[in-house]
This record gives sequence, structure tokens and C-alpha cells, in this order.
Amino acid sequence: MTDGKMDLPAFSPGLKGVIGAQTALSSIEGQNGILAYRGINIHELAERATYEEVVYLLWYGRPPRRDELAAFKKELPSHRGLPAPIVEILRAAPQDAAPMVALRNAVSHLSYFRDKIGTARTVPLISPSSACQGIRPPAAC
Repeated sequence: MTDGKMDLPAFSPGLKGVIGAQTALSSIEGQNGILAYRGINIHELAERATYEEVVYLLWYGRPPRRDELAAFKKELPSHRGLPAPIVEILRAAPQDAAPMVALRNAVSHLSYFRDKIGTARTVPLISPSSACQGIRPPAAC
């Protein structure tokens, strides 16, 4: 900014060539149709890994050993609880509201109930379906 005007970035149709963020969690090679989590192609993960193994990989940066996976499977349910006000937000959503809109709003409000936000482990919501269980009809989740 030199003359009171802000320098704007160059326009990039479709955000081509724009790096949105740098992360070790995932990499995308859109032209080659490749999405990888922690360096492992998602197609390989989909064929060979369980949901819990993928979550562990994302959180800890490596696949779990058997003993770690067993302990992790026992730990995961403790992260699925929702504070009562969040449950009320979900219940108050119109019945015809898009489930992902209701979920987005609930996740946004979770920040009021956490000391630290910034890593996946601080959010007690592990899967979208866990937010809906017992709150909305199964077809809506």
C-alpha cells in the first residue's frame, strides 16, 4: 500500500495455481486425480484402512500399531459427546434444514466450549453422524 490503495492479488480463474494453505495432512494433485493423506493415496486407504486407522493417521502422522489401534478404538467414543447447548442447537434447526447446514452451525458453536481450538483432537465431534444420533431422524443424518 503506497498511495492509500490496497494492492490486490492477481485474479486467478478457478483459483488455478493458488496455494490455499500448506499442510502435512494432505496433498492434492488435481490434474492427476490424486488426493493423499499423510502421503498415502486415499484410494489405498479406502481399500485397506478402517475409519479409525485413517483418523489415527491424520492425528498422529503415521498408521497405528495393533495395540495403539485397539486403545484408540476405545478412546474415540469419549470424543463424540456434545455439550447440551449444542444438542439444543441441532434440535432447534428446522426439520427441513439441510443436515450439513445444521452440522456446520453446531460445529461453529463448539468453539465456545473448548479451551483450545486448532487441532482435530480438540473437537469432540469425530463423525457427522455422531452429531445427529438421537437428535434428528436417521434419514436426515
